[in-house]
Amino acid sequence: MWRWISVGYYPMWFFNGNRPAVEFDIDIDAFGGGWSGGSLWGVINNGFKIIGINSSWEMDGYDPARWVFAGGTERVNLIKHGLANFH
Repeated sequence: MWRWISVGYYPMWFFNGNRPAVEFDIDIDAFGGGWSGGSLWGVINNGFKIIGINSSWEMDGYDPARWVFAGGTERVNLIKHGLANFH
């Protein structure tokens, strides 16, 4: 199973949601409520890559509930902009 890193907010217990929390060595079913918008990333081909953004959760009749992560060009463009202009 792949293991990931994520940064997000736990509004009910980590500084009342006023500071981001980091979760290391996790799988995608390990998140709690309030983590929406948190980046999921890990090492791929010897470099850190953003895999997706926590956007929802799902459950079907065959698998346990799991979190859903979305991604796309707009997120990549935002990160490229930040790296080019704010380092």
